[in-house]
Amino acid sequence: MSLENLTTYGGTIHPKLLRSAKGSSEKRFGLNFPTGEDTTNGYFSKVSGNRLLMNNLKQLLLTEKGERIMLPNYGVNIRRYLFDPFDEDTFLGIQEEVLEAIATNLPNARVLKFGIYGLDEAELYGSPQMRISLTVQDVSVDETVEVEVTLK
Repeated sequence: MSLENLTTYGGTIHPKLLRSAKGSSEKRFGLNFPTGEDTTNGYFSKVSGNRLLMNNLKQLLLTEKGERIMLPNYGVNIRRYLFDPFDEDTFLGIQEEVLEAIATNLPNARVLKFGIYGLDEAELYGSPQMRISLTVQDVSVDETVEVEVTLK
């Protein structure tokens, strides 16, 4: 893919949009995502720290609201933007959805950088795609992680 066909919106998050999060000092653990990926530690391996935050962000961004049983508000409704024109209004709508979902579901995560990249070449084949890029700080351990998710 050539860079001249790449449409980009995003940058540093304005301080008013950042929500403060209070972290705790206890260590958090979760399952590796996707399950079965780590064959050395078993099918349901345990992760923590940056890897856990990255897994939680990917799960949140790739889940549509209403998709998870017993958690109807978990997820982000960003696939509905795939067929919209890729302009500033679409960017602001996606940014609002993502930041609200992270603030609601991941209270110890603080978004430092947010970007959306329209993959224009894929649209030629009838399949619009976008890539969301995040730099997120885990407030409880003061570490940052970068996550990229491609939506089709």
